[in-house]
Formats: sequence, structure tokens, C-alpha cells
Amino acid sequence: MQIKSAGTIGFLDYIESRYGRLHGNRRLFLKENQHITASELSRWITAGYRLDLTNGDIFKSSNKKVNVKDILVFNKSNWFVADSFQC
Repeated sequence: MQIKSAGTIGFLDYIESRYGRLHGNRRLFLKENQHITASELSRWITAGYRLDLTNGDIFKSSNKKVNVKDILVFNKSNWFVADSFQC
């Protein structure tokens, strides 16, 4: 099982850890996640999509990284670094 960054795991790794490696493990996953089709699941596994274990988000990992900088906020006539970002 490969857990890369904090709380992410590959789809197949998740299914095998949750439902075992026996035949029918994907069927059990789909039974509990009826909003996902078998073709979607197969495509996500083949393409290397990952699952965020903290919130259930599905994403494709990349070797590219973003340089995360402080968020600047403009207030009247001044720019300053925000303490936290809220929408």
C-alpha cells in the first residue's frame, strides 16, 4: 500500500485495504458508493487517480508542485499578508 502525501492513497490500494484482495472487492466498493459507476472506477484506477482520506476527494496526482506563498490582501490602500484565508 502506498500512502504518498498526508492522507492520500491510490484507488486500488484503498479498495484492497478496505475490501480485501479477493474477487468482488470492486463490486463491494461500488455497492457502498452507488453514485460511482464501474467504468468510472476502472478509469480512475488505470489512470492512477488518488483518494484523499480526510475528505473523500478524488484527484490525479502530479509530479508538478505549486510554490505556495502567503496570501496578500488589499485593504483600502495597503497590501498585507492575511492571517488566514476565508471565502
